[in-house]
Amino acid sequence: MKVLIVSCSKNGYELGEKVRKEWILHEPDLTTEHIVKTKMLPELSVEGKMEDYVREHFTEYEIILFICATGIAVRAIAPVLRHKSLDPAVVVLDDKARHCISLLSGHAGGANAYTHMIAAMTGADPVITTASDLDGKFAVDVFARDNGLFVANWKTAKFISVEILSGKEVGLLSEYPVEGDMPEGLVSYEGQENMMYIHITDRKREKGKDQCLKLIVPDLVLGIGCRKDTPQEMVEEAVSTFCQENELDFRAVSELASIDLKAEEKGLLAFAEKHKIPFKTYPAEKLSALEGDFSKSEFVESVTGVSTVCERAAVCEGGDLIVKKTCYPQVTLAACRRPFSIRF
Repeated sequence: MKVLIVSCSKNGYELGEKVRKEWILHEPDLTTEHIVKTKMLPELSVEGKMEDYVREHFTEYEIILFICATGIAVRAIAPVLRHKSLDPAVVVLDDKARHCISLLSGHAGGANAYTHMIAAMTGADPVITTASDLDGKFAVDVFARDNGLFVANWKTAKFISVEILSGKEVGLLSEYPVEGDMPEGLVSYEGQENMMYIHITDRKREKGKDQCLKLIVPDLVLGIGCRKDTPQEMVEEAVSTFCQENELDFRAVSELASIDLKAEEKGLLAFAEKHKIPFKTYPAEKLSALEGDFSKSEFVESVTGVSTVCERAAVCEGGDLIVKKTCYPQVTLAACRRPFSIRF
């Protein structure tokens, strides 16, 4: 996690250092940067205006903590705001540590939670203004974030929140085990007409699209094999067709897997980089040692030492093979679904 701390006074800087050091104690892997906007600490000041630095690097951080007046923070970030699903969490703390304010991305970015944490570190009063928190209501964006789910449509998510805040019931349809008790406002969805509902799935199909908010589960691994020097465009076309034919939502793909002979395959690397999907490869010995009912190809085995690459790579770290080897021009694909559960 990458955090930016912005201080606008000497006292604010000292407070920011206190927060930064305590935060690292709780999260040793935390990456922090602390910049200041004060002539009293010229050796720590960034070149140019602080506002320009924040705007230029805004998307690089998951959390930005301003230790200054709220107005300074608002003016600094206003020109670069996009959407709560994309913007980092922004928290404002005054330099006397009296109030800690969740300013931006309270739910989706986690600013509300970070506000409580920073307030606990400094003794400040946490200031939360989101309606669902004030009313103690279920917040679908918080639920999605806590469970690692992808919100398919933020406009529909807003309508879901309006329904719950107005006292209406919202349905829940999950294709996965649900742990814990459903909160007030949620009921099991059984096809009721005129009821908005949440559908937790990795499938592309949707029922009642206008009244459904799909939360996508990132539980799919695509095992992939290809001929040497297969271009990215052919990988793109094969994956798109594969997902469409098998009704899989591409946004549910959390990993691309293959044999280590393909670790430097440019077309695969470019595809993974474009879509920000981790690409893992495994040695032939590990793939060959897997037990199961896998497809066999004498040609593939003669080249790689493995009877099939895509199926074995897909399940190498566990899960169920839900789509067996499927052949496309220069590309073979298989899909694995890893275990996943939903928690309240």
